[in-house]
Amino acid sequence: NKYSHHPANHSGKTNVKANKMAQSAAASDNKKRKLTSIINHKELLFLNVGGAKRNIRRSVWNALRDASCGGKTPSLGQGGVEARVEVEVNSSGSQNQGNPLCDLVLKGAAHWSDVPTTSDDDGTIRIYLDRNPQALDDLLEYIEYGKVFLKGLISKDDNGARLERLQMECDYFTVNTLMKDVDDVMFGEAVSFRADGWFRIAGDCLRDEDGDAVNWNWRKVCGNESIATRNSGNGRSISICDVKTTGTYLMFFSLHSVAVTALSPTQFYTKDCTDEFVQVSMFHEVMTKSEDGHWAFPLVRCGAFDYRDNEETRENEPLLFTAAFAEPVSLKKGNRLYCSHGYGIM
Repeated sequence: NKYSHHPANHSGKTNVKANKMAQSAAASDNKKRKLTSIINHKELLFLNVGGAKRNIRRSVWNALRDASCGGKTPSLGQGGVEARVEVEVNSSGSQNQGNPLCDLVLKGAAHWSDVPTTSDDDGTIRIYLDRNPQALDDLLEYIEYGKVFLKGLISKDDNGARLERLQMECDYFTVNTLMKDVDDVMFGEAVSFRADGWFRIAGDCLRDEDGDAVNWNWRKVCGNESIATRNSGNGRSISICDVKTTGTYLMFFSLHSVAVTALSPTQFYTKDCTDEFVQVSMFHEVMTKSEDGHWAFPLVRCGAFDYRDNEETRENEPLLFTAAFAEPVSLKKGNRLYCSHGYGIM
């Protein structure tokens, strides 16, 4: 029978195949053990934090060490844990060392002979840190995810104590970015303005025959015309500029003038009473022809009051003043701005 011929050879082939499979499995196991060894000894740090075992990724602890030494990054979590902060230099010109515990943990078990350690059943040596394990967990979450972690923490009303605990942990590890990041999350980040994005108008007040201020003359207009341009074809007697680019702007306003007559404490502004402040105003979407209608609203105001009772004194001895301020304003393309003023002694 040809199917039963040479049974010994068939058995030999089976054994060879089995041996190859066993060798392959052994090689795979050996590779896994090597990979595990590499991960255990190079990529993970073994800690015992207040009695709780923690296996920490070396990259996260590196980021903690960098933050402890520098702490100038606006958000540690931006760019991942591999992002490095600027090194902080103290007043003597030397590099700040941060918390030495960070470097000690990174050195590994070979350098832990003088500090408390514990051993696992498999022989793994862990450095003992006398810290709250949950507090350290929060610190490492903050180090890795920055403001993303803080947003989730701050959004819950009952996390005030947890945030205070995180601040204490940051103080211990000399990580000084937390308060700024908390402010950014709660109140918004600072707005930065480009130096090339400015538009300037310089002008003075026009008066009628009686000496009353009736208008503003914009004598000098300069700057980036992609921001705004002077509107010379509005058909009205007031000077107007058109906003060309939507955005948030820092409006600087400087006024050199004479203090205006102040209203007494018992007086109040009526609809027909002119505002005593000089102001930059913005028209509504459509300019109306009605002088009495509310067709504009002020963006910023500036001025000074003269509280002297004697009208002749106010006229003959005017109080000169200079006032300046900066205010962020949001404008959109198509807005029209103009300067308005109050009557009185100006």
